[in-house]
Amino acid sequence: ASVPFVDSRGLEVLVEANDTLAAGGRSLKLCSINETIREVLDLTGLATRFDHYDDMNSALRSFH
Repeated sequence: ASVPFVDSRGLEVLVEANDTLAAGGRSLKLCSINETIREVLDLTGLATRFDHYDDMNSALRSFH
């Protein structure tokens, strides 16, 4: 929630982390992202690569 924006390097890091986790059968979950970051993910076509949750509790519950 406290990340105001993400640049191309930030997107690369998210994708790399997600790919690394996926290789081990895990997943990266994004929670509480702001509208600007949501738009960047949508515009770059990366939104579908991540699970999105409104808050941390929702993200944690998704593991069960």
